[in-house]
Amino acid sequence: MKFLKTFLFIFLLSIIFPIFSHAQTNTEKLIVDIFYSPTCSHCTAERKFFDEMQLKFEELIVNEYDITKQENIEKLKEYYKNYNVSESEYALFPITFINNEYFLGFDSSIKVNLESKIENYVSICKKQTVKDNCDENIQGISKKEQIKIPFLGAINISGIHPFLLSSIFGFLDGFNACALMALAFLLAVLIGTRDRKRILIIGGTFIIVSGLVYFMFIAAWLNLFMFLSYIKFASVVVALIVIFFGFTLLREYIVKIVCKICDTPENKKESLITKFQRKIFSKMSAVGKSSVPLFVAIPIVAMLAAGVNTIELFCSLGFPMAYTKILTTYNLSPLMYYSYILVYIFFYVLDQLVILLIALFSLKITMISEKGLRIMKLISGIFLLILGIIILINPEIISSMS
Repeated sequence: MKFLKTFLFIFLLSIIFPIFSHAQTNTEKLIVDIFYSPTCSHCTAERKFFDEMQLKFEELIVNEYDITKQENIEKLKEYYKNYNVSESEYALFPITFINNEYFLGFDSSIKVNLESKIENYVSICKKQTVKDNCDENIQGISKKEQIKIPFLGAINISGIHPFLLSSIFGFLDGFNACALMALAFLLAVLIGTRDRKRILIIGGTFIIVSGLVYFMFIAAWLNLFMFLSYIKFASVVVALIVIFFGFTLLREYIVKIVCKICDTPENKKESLITKFQRKIFSKMSAVGKSSVPLFVAIPIVAMLAAGVNTIELFCSLGFPMAYTKILTTYNLSPLMYYSYILVYIFFYVLDQLVILLIALFSLKITMISEKGLRIMKLISGIFLLILGIIILINPEIISSMS
């Protein structure tokens, strides 16, 4: 138990520290916003130029917006207004916004001008000993990239790295009491066999299948949101669902609900989902016994793990929906999208992996305490509630995170 507490404490610090570190250093980044058309050759040339600049200058953050998507058109209208762009210049691409200026098109002269501005920025900031002075010289980091939350103040949400985004969401989503209890039920039987090979293979199968089911689920949400990216109302729907699940977690924290299948209610009335989960748990306990051959146990455990996690997907919808909606705002290749989903999955099953490894080496089950799980419900509930409110108040704000 002490090991788990130490592990969780260190891991939370490893997540929190980069957040504050990011908040401290993000003010020194030069933000460039490019609106482009996929069929425009000048746009392609400019994007390639900025790819090279980002490799050369770590201080540079480039946000690219495809104007074939409706949400980016709405965002572009705001930029037209904020930068006083003449109506005669509307619908000309690419258009680049840097500091307090904008550039139409892309040619050799614009390239030289942009490169000079980037180099001047880096030179100024590296010479400044006081960070605020550097900020005064650079207007590319605007107040519109900040949100104000009561009691917390202004928070800069621009430039969050997708790895950090994936690890935070996956880690918080991983504290699913019912999924952890399913693993505990299985391990309790496996430990009784005293067969470490059996514990590793069957327990590992459960975790791998759990991760695979979740990966497919999140990938499906990602593709759906990519398809619906032009529908502005989709963000509002996501926000309302995220808020609902945030309130649900807070309610469970207040009434001290940790796991609905862990205790039989006094009135002995249970939902069909809970009853189905209990049946799966009993089947899982049966196949874990040493009398069941491995070649029989493995596919059965795989199917049972898929069943448990499919049910849990609908009980913890808030995190996957919020995560995939935000992830779609990053202009990534399909391979990178799926790579970051894998990061999410790794952190999602991380607590299960720790529990399995402890059981494997000590032949004991070490679970997170009810108090610990309730605290994670509180943290997760507040996290989802704030995020949902942010998206609801200003659906376009999530685009600033990428």
